[in-house]
Amino acid sequence: MKNKHILLLSSVVLTACSGLTDTKNPDINLPEGTVNTLDFSYMDTSVNPSEDFYQYANGNWVQNNPVPDSKTKIGSFDEVQDRNNKILKEILLEISASKNEPGTEEQLVGDYYFTFSNTDQRNSEGYKAMEPFMQKIDAMKSLDELHTVLAELHNYGVGGFFEVGVEQDLKVNTKHSVYLGQGGISLPDKDYYTKTDDASKSIQSAYRAYIQDMFKLSGLTKTEEEIQQIYELEYSLAMLSMNSTELRNIALMYNPISYRKFKEEFPKFKWDEYYKLRGYASFDTLIAMQPKFIEGFMSVAKTYDIENVKNYLQFKVLNSLGSVMTTDMEAMQFAFYGTKISGQKKQKEMLERGIDKLTGNELGEALGHLFVNKSFSPEAKAKVNEMVDNLTIVYRKRIKDLGWMSEETKEKAIEKMNAFTRKLGYPDKWKSYEGLTITRNSYAQNSLMLDKYSITKNTKKLNEPIDKSKWGMPPHMVNAYYNPLQTEIVFPAGIMQPPFFDENVEDAVNYARMGAVIGHEFTHGFDDQGAQFNAAGQFENWWTEADMVQFNERTNKLVNQFNGFEALPGLYVNGRLTLGENIADFGGLTIAYYAWKESQKGKPQVAVKGFSPEQRFFLAFAQIWKSNYTDAAMNLQVNTNPHSPGKYRVNGPLSNMPEFFEAFNIPEGSPMRQNEDNIAVIW
Repeated sequence: MKNKHILLLSSVVLTACSGLTDTKNPDINLPEGTVNTLDFSYMDTSVNPSEDFYQYANGNWVQNNPVPDSKTKIGSFDEVQDRNNKILKEILLEISASKNEPGTEEQLVGDYYFTFSNTDQRNSEGYKAMEPFMQKIDAMKSLDELHTVLAELHNYGVGGFFEVGVEQDLKVNTKHSVYLGQGGISLPDKDYYTKTDDASKSIQSAYRAYIQDMFKLSGLTKTEEEIQQIYELEYSLAMLSMNSTELRNIALMYNPISYRKFKEEFPKFKWDEYYKLRGYASFDTLIAMQPKFIEGFMSVAKTYDIENVKNYLQFKVLNSLGSVMTTDMEAMQFAFYGTKISGQKKQKEMLERGIDKLTGNELGEALGHLFVNKSFSPEAKAKVNEMVDNLTIVYRKRIKDLGWMSEETKEKAIEKMNAFTRKLGYPDKWKSYEGLTITRNSYAQNSLMLDKYSITKNTKKLNEPIDKSKWGMPPHMVNAYYNPLQTEIVFPAGIMQPPFFDENVEDAVNYARMGAVIGHEFTHGFDDQGAQFNAAGQFENWWTEADMVQFNERTNKLVNQFNGFEALPGLYVNGRLTLGENIADFGGLTIAYYAWKESQKGKPQVAVKGFSPEQRFFLAFAQIWKSNYTDAAMNLQVNTNPHSPGKYRVNGPLSNMPEFFEAFNIPEGSPMRQNEDNIAVIW
């Protein structure tokens, strides 16, 4: 709903990569030095592991853990997130009730949360914070003034028509560049406007009603015809846009052009005046991400009367700022985006919503700093670092031994493998908040000032050097990511905690969960997107033509396999959209398995409850992805998310792994075993 600034090349991240429940089993004989293993009570042993290994490993858990009304999905991710949230809640309650030194992280985070949770103050303030934007829109007399209005809206994170931001250049990655791309729609994806099935029609109808209701709540009256024209304008922008699958094609979106030539090719908008009002320094080149969209958005605007364009922009203000205004408007937004789109029946409690708000804005790192001061184990960091070392060794060997790749490309792949750097836990240099003012006076004003501060920082990056110490997510997040432009893998403190990683859990389980996460991020450097970046992090081909043909043939097998997974009746996983994550899951698990096997040399291997160490490894991996979704959340996931649903992140990779077949005696012809011709041997 609200875009602070455009993230033009998202680091390929592993979301919801959740761990296992930390379970003590005093009645079993584990390897010396460990006390815990996986939770066997999750299993449904009435299921044949050859038929559906996910259900075999997780069936009882799935049956006994329905999605709570305050969530759209539940799984292992939620277990560790709930644990971390207990610590974060204590922090927020303490600092929001205290008078802290101005400008400190405690003051900024504490006062922000104080105003967020002060609903009486928010409701009494009403919609005053929106009035300057509405007045500026009302004052428009023609589209000749569109650039001034959009500049003002974009400076405060209010979307409209297109998006602009400064990010690291994909090819000349020693500098920042200006990127310009599609924007202006408020449904999750282009396809939400264009699909004609009953579920999509229901959302489209509910969306038009939502637009009308937002205007009514704010005291503005619009006719049904005006609401329909707002929807049609967005529909026209959607038709010019790329959908989620198309947005994964990096080559299509990297279109550098001289700024002078750009203005000649796209003359319908006052670009010079717009960029000046945005505070941009002069620049010679920009990256046009979707030229078709840039060419067409002004034609779309000119299709409508100026009053219709003003109505559209007013709705963009309402939709962007609504959640920071009154609780009535916040509830209305939740009813549409939370319940209708995602299937969440009730809002989270205030503290959890506050954590989500802070995590997603400029103060996220400040909250993360306070978190790691309370809860982070240096021992866990050291052990994870050791695992990264072990997986690195195995990955190099795997590359050298690949039968399908030429020596020339192998040499480049090893060069890239050797170039990987790692960030563990938290930043070495914490973010400065100099110049940011947060008070206890107004949540709406705090939100606007925070967005303006964040966007101004992004704009100023244009002529600044690349800061390799910067993190792409706050350290308390239960997540990890690979940054292709800096050839780095990053593991925040939030994921390096029980049950993701625990010194007291046996190696088979630790490698199956944290080891697979590490291997997953390594493999993002060699998935269908990451493989397009060289060792220096530049968007450049380093493959021979024959090897790239081989790579595409092998990854296309995964596309076809995942296209066949039916998440809901008639709703199939998009194998092309999820390809990068599926490659990373498969490669990461493979590397983790062999790194674990190397770590066990010379150590006694014992059965636990009748399960061999190899079987416990694969069961532990499967239990990472235990999950339940609302139907609406599953629909949203399949249509827009590059990650496959949890079940298929288990059954997909395992059905390609001979090591798994051997561990569980999976016979040929079983659903959990691809036939020999279909097995995808990649990394």
